[in-house]
Amino acid sequence: LWWAWLAGGTEPADLASGFVAVEENQNQSLQQPEHSGVVAAIIAVWFISLSSIIVSLILSFLLLRGYSAGRIFELKQADRLRRIGWMMVMATPLMIIGTSINYFLINRAIGSGGDRFSIGIEHVDLLMLAFGMLIVVVGHVMRTALAIAEEFENFVLVSSDDPSHS
Repeated sequence: LWWAWLAGGTEPADLASGFVAVEENQNQSLQQPEHSGVVAAIIAVWFISLSSIIVSLILSFLLLRGYSAGRIFELKQADRLRRIGWMMVMATPLMIIGTSINYFLINRAIGSGGDRFSIGIEHVDLLMLAFGMLIVVVGHVMRTALAIAEEFENFVLVSSDDPSHS
């Protein structure tokens, strides 16, 4: 509870006031003109790290729109599903590295933490990675099922057209 030490007390009101004072100090130091480049860099890193999630959301919209139009078992839909999964898998390291870079930039700009750079992996990152891989597998299964269905359909059509099998 480092903000309790900064606030000079241990009562809940003191803790809250110390935390607010530290937050205001950090916000004021980032709003100084010399840190405008840092803020621009933070926004750029944030957009880069979110780019694969944005692509995944667009692909999800297209996938669901196709489903609502009745195009469920199509090769294009299976490929979209796989791409959504790969975007989620790709988003995981981008988010981890992007968050680490942003924390480094913020700490350096406000003068706390020095030149430390740390990478933190949270359970949400691992869940996104796992669900992304699961969606890729489901996309592969859907693609394989479509190939089997097409092969079966061709077999049935050939067999019913052949007069020797009557």
